[in-house]
Formats: sequence, structure tokens, C-alpha cells
Amino acid sequence: MSHQYFCFLFRPAVRKLTELSELRAAEGKNEVFFVIVTGENSSGELRQEYGNIAQTLMTTTYFYETDSKLASGNVPLKGWTTVAVFKDNKYFTFDETTSKSLKDWIEEEKMPSFPKISGGNFYQLIALKKPIVIAVVEQMPFRHTMDAAVEKIYDHVEEIATGQREKYHDKLSFGFVDGNEIVNHVFSEWIEVPAVVVYDPVQETYYISAETPQTITTESLQKFLDGILAGEVHGAGGKGWFRKAYKFFYSIAAYFYKMFSTQPILSSILLGLPLGILTIILVMMYTNDCTDNKEEDEGDDDSDHEKEE
Repeated sequence: MSHQYFCFLFRPAVRKLTELSELRAAEGKNEVFFVIVTGENSSGELRQEYGNIAQTLMTTTYFYETDSKLASGNVPLKGWTTVAVFKDNKYFTFDETTSKSLKDWIEEEKMPSFPKISGGNFYQLIALKKPIVIAVVEQMPFRHTMDAAVEKIYDHVEEIATGQREKYHDKLSFGFVDGNEIVNHVFSEWIEVPAVVVYDPVQETYYISAETPQTITTESLQKFLDGILAGEVHGAGGKGWFRKAYKFFYSIAAYFYKMFSTQPILSSILLGLPLGILTIILVMMYTNDCTDNKEEDEGDDDSDHEKEE
């Protein structure tokens, strides 16, 4: 266990910020963090709830606390007690007047607006039960850069994810994947790179944009997303038994394809050896049956010949 991880694990659930330099340091080192701003007449219930949530999520998320004097002019204030999230180099505040609880709001806001999707955080996005807009790109190994065509797709999706928060934040989640392995597995279909796809985890349907790097614009992408939200664009997939059977056979085929494409010699040995042994066993069983039948036929012929004599 590294010293950095040890410190992270045993740090306080909510850290206090007493100086402006500490707030600036938090903004510089954390992609996302939460802060509660309290004053003399702050709500004790909201503060306690914030602390309880911090205890639950402290291993994955940073939580801070400061007072209104330090936060004034730096963090947008909303009443005597303000809970805010810092992400995308901006602050967004929790609105107590909505039907959304503080816990649900924090769960929704704890990732950047346009994160890199992996096998782990993909299920966190699914748990939000919102359609997920995914830019399928391919980063160059060891450089984390993209060619111009791929970067154009990436930039347009990121622009909507971070710049159209008011319009889409409550309706859609956004992210990007490096390569098409995750989307191929989820959709049970080969997705070309680059592409823009949308996955609805509630209906288990998916949508593939027809836009190419040459034709895509922010406006055309917005029209595609608006059509999905309005029900005007029909997706593929679903929860039917035929779809489940298709996904089962596709997963088997994809497994063998990946196995043979990455380790063809080893895969041939692992698959060919038991098949070869099984073939030999079947041939030997068939040969023995033929031999036994032949011996029985010869025995019957000898008996008939003796009777004739």
C-alpha cells in the first residue's frame, strides 16, 4: 500500500478549508469535489446529511467544508447553507427546492461532465438511469492524442456535455471510450471508430448516429439527441427473449474471436487439444463397435455352416 493511498484512506471524511489558498489548492488538484459553505444560521440537518454522505463516499470523492466569509466571491452562495460541486472548472450548487435529495444529487454530480468511461464507472453511469451519450474514439498509445477526424467527434460531444448543461444535464449523461470494446460488448454489435452512440440503460436500447467526421456539427448532433429524447429516433436492442438469445451467442462468438486474435497459437492448442482427444476417443469407440459387430457376424456364419453339415 502506497503512502499516498494510506493518507487518502485515513483522511477525515470532510476536510475544513480555512484559507483561500487551501480552496485554490483543492481546485487545482481535484477534478471534482464537493464543498459545504456554512454560516451562523446554517441548517444543522443539511450539514449532518452532508457528513453522512461523505462518510460513505470518502474513498472515491473529496468533501470539504468552509465558511461563508471565505467562500464569498469564490463559491456561489445560496442561503445560509450552500452545498456546491466543483467540476469542469466551475461551481454548481444544490437546489433544495427540487425533488432531488442531496444524496441523489451528489451521486449524479460526482463524476466530470465528460468522463473517460471504463468498465467500472460505466455501471455508475447506468445507475443514474439516464441515456448515455458516448463518443467512441481511439487514442494513440502512450500519447493520449487523437487524429483529426477522431478529435472532431470528441470535441463536438464534449462541447455539448460541458456547454449545454442547462438543456441536457437532467436528461442525459455523457462520456467517451478509448476503443470500441465496451460498446461492442454492450450493444452486441461491431461499432466503427470514431462514432457517436447513445445507450438507454432503462430500455436497454441503443442508437448510432449516422454522422461522420466530415459531416458532424454541434447542431446536427443536438438534433440527433433531441430526436432521441422526443421519441422520434428509433433504437435497436431491447429486452425481448430474441435479443437475449442473440446477445448470448454474440458474447460466445466475441470471446472466441478475441481469444484467437490475441493468442492464436495458444488458443489453437487449448481448443484443438481437447477436440483432438475427443475425436480419437470417438474413432476408437466406433472402431471397437465395428470390430464387435464383425466378430458377431462371423460367429453367426460359423453356426449356420455347422447346422448345414
